[in-house]
Amino acid sequence: MSSSFISKIADTILSSGRDTKDIRLVVPGRRASLFIKKELSSRICGGIWLPQILTIEDLAVAISNTDKIENIPLLFEFYEVYSSVVRDVEKRDTFEVFARWAQTLLSDFSEIDRYMLPADDVFATLRDVERIEDWDPSAEPSPMMKSHSSFWGLAEKLYRGLHERLLSLGKGYQGMIFRRAAENISMSASRNADSNLWIFAGLNAMSEAEKTIARYFVKEKGALMLYDADSYYMDSPSHPAGIFLRRLKKDPVLGRDFSWIQDGLSERKTFRMLGVPKQAGQAKTAAKVLSDMLAAGGGTEDTALVLADESLLVPMLSNLPEALGAVNVTMGYPVSGLPASGLAEALISLHSTPERLGLKGFYHKDVTAVLGHGICQGWLSEGGKNYARVLCSRITDEGAVDFIISDVPEDFPEGIKSKLSLLFGRRLSDPRELCLRIVETIDALRAADSGTDDLTREYLFKLSGIFSDLGRYMERAPYIESMTAFSGFFRQLASSEKISFYGEPLEGLQLMGLLETRLLDFKNLVITGVNEGVLPAGRSDNSFIPYDVKRHFSLPTYSEKDAVYSYHFFRLLQRAENITVVYNTDEGAMGQQEPSRFLLQVKHDFRDKWHITDSGASFLPSAPAERITEVRKTPFALERIRGILSKGLSPSTLNMYMCNPMEFYYRKVLGVGEPEDIEETAAANTMGTVIHDTLRRLYEPVKGREITVEAIGEMLKISDTVAKEVFDAQMKGRNRTTGRNYLIFQAVKRITSNFLRSELKSVAAGRSIVVRELECPLECGFTLSDGTEVKLKGQGDRIDTFDGMLRIADYKTGRVEAGELRLKDADVMIPSHIGPDGEPMLFERPKALQVLFYAYMYSRMRPDMPEEFSSGVISLRNTSAGFMPLGFETEKARTYRSVLTRRDLDDFAAVLDRAISEMLSPDVPFRELGPVYYDI
Repeated sequence: MSSSFISKIADTILSSGRDTKDIRLVVPGRRASLFIKKELSSRICGGIWLPQILTIEDLAVAISNTDKIENIPLLFEFYEVYSSVVRDVEKRDTFEVFARWAQTLLSDFSEIDRYMLPADDVFATLRDVERIEDWDPSAEPSPMMKSHSSFWGLAEKLYRGLHERLLSLGKGYQGMIFRRAAENISMSASRNADSNLWIFAGLNAMSEAEKTIARYFVKEKGALMLYDADSYYMDSPSHPAGIFLRRLKKDPVLGRDFSWIQDGLSERKTFRMLGVPKQAGQAKTAAKVLSDMLAAGGGTEDTALVLADESLLVPMLSNLPEALGAVNVTMGYPVSGLPASGLAEALISLHSTPERLGLKGFYHKDVTAVLGHGICQGWLSEGGKNYARVLCSRITDEGAVDFIISDVPEDFPEGIKSKLSLLFGRRLSDPRELCLRIVETIDALRAADSGTDDLTREYLFKLSGIFSDLGRYMERAPYIESMTAFSGFFRQLASSEKISFYGEPLEGLQLMGLLETRLLDFKNLVITGVNEGVLPAGRSDNSFIPYDVKRHFSLPTYSEKDAVYSYHFFRLLQRAENITVVYNTDEGAMGQQEPSRFLLQVKHDFRDKWHITDSGASFLPSAPAERITEVRKTPFALERIRGILSKGLSPSTLNMYMCNPMEFYYRKVLGVGEPEDIEETAAANTMGTVIHDTLRRLYEPVKGREITVEAIGEMLKISDTVAKEVFDAQMKGRNRTTGRNYLIFQAVKRITSNFLRSELKSVAAGRSIVVRELECPLECGFTLSDGTEVKLKGQGDRIDTFDGMLRIADYKTGRVEAGELRLKDADVMIPSHIGPDGEPMLFERPKALQVLFYAYMYSRMRPDMPEEFSSGVISLRNTSAGFMPLGFETEKARTYRSVLTRRDLDDFAAVLDRAISEMLSPDVPFRELGPVYYDI
C-alpha cells in the first residue's frame, strides 16, 4: 500500500521546521485525530508537544465566539420565535405539527447561511416562484394559494427572529456559526494574532463560508492546503468524485500549489462483490468474510468494516465473530434504531393509549409490549422464574384489556411487585411527569444486576439523557400538552437524534460509517449496504427550497450530495489492497434492489487493472426445503389419535380430518394452534356463541310447549335486552357502543330479531312448532368393526317438532347453500382422499356429515326417537330459507328425500366406521388436500 494520507500529513508537519506545539491542524472530522497523533508519536523519540487538531466546525465556533445549540433546545427556541411571529393561536400550529416541518426549514436556513447567501434575495425569489406557480389571471387566489404564497414570507420572519434570539443567547446552529465566523474572521483574527502554522487537511466539499475562512488563513497566515485526490477522478472532467476538488484546484487562493494528486486507484487490487438478501444476510456475510480473514492468518490492525447503511450496526454487532478481539465502533446511530428505543416507545404508549381509548388503566397490548421487551424480561426475573412472562400469560388468560396494578398476583415477590409498581403504578396524563417516570425507570434498569450488557446500558444512558433534557425544556416551555402529542414528538426526535459511539481507534477492527473514514486509509476493507438509494442516497433532498432555486443560488442539490459520497467511496479505495463489498439483493417496494452505481463504475473502469469478482454468498444457509404435503403416522401420532377418540370425537374434528388430514395433523396431533390473544372485538365464533346463547335464553321459557304468536311477540320485546346481557357477559364488559364491536352487536340483534320474525310468520300461518331441547349435550359410545371402542360427542343446538315431524337442527350464522346438504347416498362421505387420477380429492359435504352425526348420536341417546325424522340446518343469515334439511337423491331427477329413517343412520354408522378406522390406520398417511391454517 502506498503512503497513507495521514503519513503524508505527518511528513509535512515534521518537515515544516516549526515546533509541533506551534502548528494548528484543521481536519473535516474528529475521527482521524488519534491516528494523526499516533503517527507523529511513532516518528519522534522522546516527549513532544503535539499540534493542536481542530475540526473545521471547532474553528468556526472559536472564530464566531458562538456556541453550537443542540437539536432539542433549538427546536424549542424556534417554537418560541414562531409563537411570537404567529400570535393568533387559531392559526398557529401545535408544537407536534410544528416539529414536523421545522426540522426541514432549519436545514434550509443552515444552508442559506453556510453558503453566505443574501437572505433578502433568497426569500424574495422563493416568494416570486410561489406566485408564478400559483398565479391564475382568471381566478381569485384560493385560501390554499394564499397560504402557500405567505409561507416564505413567514419563513423570512422566522429566519430573522431565530437569528436575533440565538445571538442574544450566545448560541447558533451550524450554518449560522459558519456565517458569523466567515463574516467576522478578519476582526477575530486581529484580536487573536498568532504566529502558528496552520494546515488544512482533507477538506473536499467546502461551503462558501468554509472557503472564506480557509482563504483568509492562506492569504494572511500562510496556511497550507493539503488535499487527498487521485488522478482517476481528477483527470476526468465528468467524474462526480472529483467535482469539488477540480473547482478548488482552479481557485486562485485555495488551489495554489495544489497537493496531493496520487495514482493509487490505478494500482492492482482485489475487489470482491457479494450480493445477499436482507440486512441479516449482509451482517452474516461480512462476519464470515472477517472470520475467513482471521483463519487465513490475517490480522485486523489494518482492517475496516464500513457500514454504508448505518442501520446495519445492530445486526452487525450481533454477528461479529468472537475471535476478532477488539472492535472499535466510531459512528453515529439513530436513537430510533436502538433496541432500547422500542422500550421507550412502549413506555410512552403505556400512558398515551388509554387517553385515546378511554380506558381506566393500561391497555393490555402496551403492558405486554413492555413486559415482553428483552430488557424487562431480565429485570423482572427472580430465582430462575420469569415473572414478566407469567404476568403476560395471566393477562391473556383472563382477557384483561384494561390492566391495573391491583391485577398483579399477590404471590409475586415483593421486589418484583415494586418494579411492576414503577412500571404500571399511577397512570400519568402530564408529559412532563412521564419524562421523570421514564428517567426513573431507565435508571432502575441500568442499575439492576440483571445480565444487561454494557452496550445496552449505554443505550439506556443515552435515552435517559434525552428524556431528562426533554423534561427540563418542557418545564420551561410547556408546549407539549397531551400524551398523544408527546408520543408523536418522541418518534420524530428519535429518528433525527443520534447516539455517538466512540472507541479506541489505535488497535483492532475499525467499525465505522462512511463519513468517519475521512483521512483514513486501510489495507483491508469490508463495506456493507452498497446499494443504489443508500450509496448514494439519490433524490432524497430534505428541503423546502425548489431545485431550480437551489441551482440559481449555487446551493447543493442531490447531485452534489451524491458527488460527496462518490468522493468518499473512491477515496477510501485509493490505498486499499483487498476490498469486499456486500450489497442487498432482496426485493424492495419497486422490485429487486440494485447494487450501487459506484460498483458498476468500478467494474467498467477497472476491469483490466483489478481482479474483480461478482457473486452471491454461497456460504449462506440454503433455501428452505419444499413444503411437506404428506406425513406418515408415527406411533406418537397414533397414540394422540387414540387419546382424541377416548375423550370424544366431535363432528368438527372428524370434518377437519375429512377435509384436510394435514390440518388435523398440525392442530390435533401436534397441537399447533393460533397464538393466544385477548379478544377485544367479537370474532366470528364469539358472535355465533352470543346468538346461540341469546336464542337459548329466549326459547327456554316455552320449551316443551307449542309456540304461540303471543310468546314470540314477548321474545321480540326482550330480544335486544337479552342480546345485550349475553354480549356483555361473553365480551367481559368491553365497549360495544363504538367501532367493530358496535357493528357486531347490531348484527347480533338483527339476526336474532329476523329469526324470531321468521318463526312468527310460520306460527301465524298455522304451523305447529314445539321446542323439545336446546343446546343439548350429545354423547355415545361407538364400536368399530375391529372391536375398538371410541366415544362420540357433540352438542345439538335445537331439537323440535314441526307439524309433528321431529327435527334435529344446527344453527349456522354463516351462509349455507341447499346443495351442501344434498347427497346421492351416505357412501359419498366415505374417505377417499385420492381421486381416480391420483390427485388429491376434496371432501365437499362437511355440513351433511355434521347433521347426520348429530342425528346418529341423538338416536343412540333417545331410543324412543320416531322412525322418521329430519336433520338439517337453520341458516340464521338467510332466515327466509327456513329449516334446510339433509336430502338424499331419489330416482326422480332433481328431487330429494328429506325424511330420514333409522336405516339411513345405519348406513351412516358404516361411514363412521370407515372414517375412524382410516384415522387409526398406520398405512394411510396424513395428506394435504387444501389450505393448512397452521403450517409450520
